[in-house]
Amino acid sequence: MTTNAPIDRLKDAINSHDPRRVADCFTTDYRSETPHRPQGRAVWCGCCGTRS
Repeated sequence: MTTNAPIDRLKDAINSHDPRRVADCFTTDYRSETPHRPQGRAVWCGCCGTRS
């Protein structure tokens, strides 16, 4: 696997517009914390693609 392979796989999944294919690019324990507002944040769960 090349260094770019995971990025290419994710890019292709996003371009396919298939949510399941995109979700398959992440592990079940994946968490992404992104500032949402100055007073809060959005936390995404990789296991099911939901936001908490």
